[in-house]
Amino acid sequence: MIVRLKKQGDRYVLELDASVVEQLQLDETTPLEITQLEDGIKLSKSPSGISPEAFQDAIKFADENFPDTFRKLAE
Repeated sequence: MIVRLKKQGDRYVLELDASVVEQLQLDETTPLEITQLEDGIKLSKSPSGISPEAFQDAIKFADENFPDTFRKLAE
Protein backbone atom coordinates (compact mmCIF):
# COMPACT_ATOMS: atom_id res chain seq x y z
CA MET A 1 0.00 0.00 0.00
CA ILE A 2 1.33 3.42 -0.93
CA VAL A 3 0.08 6.44 1.01
CA ARG A 4 1.08 10.08 1.14
CA LEU A 5 1.37 12.62 3.92
CA LYS A 6 -1.16 15.43 3.96
CA LYS A 7 -0.43 18.83 5.44
CA GLN A 8 -3.03 19.87 8.00
CA GLY A 9 -2.20 23.21 9.57
CA ASP A 10 1.32 22.93 10.95
CA ARG A 11 1.17 19.11 11.11
CA TYR A 12 1.39 16.24 8.68
CA VAL A 13 -1.21 13.47 8.66
CA LEU A 14 -0.77 9.91 7.41
CA GLU A 15 -4.07 8.66 6.03
CA LEU A 16 -4.85 4.94 6.31
CA ASP A 17 -7.56 3.04 4.49
CA ALA A 18 -10.54 2.13 6.66
CA SER A 19 -9.96 -1.55 5.86
CA VAL A 20 -6.46 -1.39 7.39
CA VAL A 21 -7.75 0.40 10.48
CA GLU A 22 -10.49 -2.21 10.94
CA GLN A 23 -8.19 -5.17 10.30
CA LEU A 24 -5.67 -3.92 12.88
CA GLN A 25 -8.45 -2.91 15.29
CA LEU A 26 -7.26 0.70 15.53
CA ASP A 27 -9.17 3.80 16.51
CA GLU A 28 -8.35 7.35 17.54
CA THR A 29 -7.46 6.18 21.07
CA THR A 30 -5.00 3.48 20.02
CA PRO A 31 -1.45 4.39 21.04
CA LEU A 32 0.89 3.96 18.06
CA GLU A 33 4.67 3.79 18.10
CA ILE A 34 6.82 5.13 15.27
CA THR A 35 10.24 3.54 14.92
CA GLN A 36 12.78 5.14 12.62
CA LEU A 37 14.53 2.59 10.43
CA GLU A 38 17.57 3.06 8.22
CA ASP A 39 15.43 3.41 5.10
CA GLY A 40 12.02 4.41 6.46
CA ILE A 41 9.70 4.13 9.42
CA LYS A 42 7.75 1.37 11.12
CA LEU A 43 4.32 2.14 12.57
CA SER A 44 3.00 -0.33 15.13
CA LYS A 45 0.64 -0.57 18.07
CA SER A 46 2.39 0.58 21.21
CA PRO A 47 3.22 -2.30 23.56
CA SER A 48 1.60 -0.27 26.31
CA GLY A 49 -1.61 -0.09 24.31
CA ILE A 50 -3.81 -2.19 26.60
CA SER A 51 -7.56 -1.84 26.52
CA PRO A 52 -9.30 -0.55 29.65
CA GLU A 53 -11.15 -3.87 29.95
CA ALA A 54 -7.93 -5.89 29.76
CA PHE A 55 -6.32 -3.60 32.33
CA GLN A 56 -9.25 -4.04 34.73
CA ASP A 57 -9.12 -7.82 34.23
CA ALA A 58 -5.40 -7.82 35.06
CA ILE A 59 -5.98 -5.74 38.22
CA LYS A 60 -8.80 -8.05 39.32
CA PHE A 61 -6.65 -11.14 38.71
CA ALA A 62 -3.71 -9.68 40.65
CA ASP A 63 -5.97 -8.54 43.52
CA GLU A 64 -7.59 -11.97 43.81
CA ASN A 65 -4.32 -13.91 43.59
CA PHE A 66 -1.91 -11.59 45.41
CA PRO A 67 -3.91 -9.59 47.99
CA ASP A 68 -1.07 -9.47 50.54
CA THR A 69 1.29 -7.94 48.00
CA PHE A 70 -1.04 -5.01 47.30
CA ARG A 71 -1.64 -4.47 51.02
CA LYS A 72 2.13 -4.40 51.67
CA LEU A 73 2.68 -1.99 48.78
CA ALA A 74 -0.02 0.30 50.16
CA GLU A 75 1.74 0.38 53.53
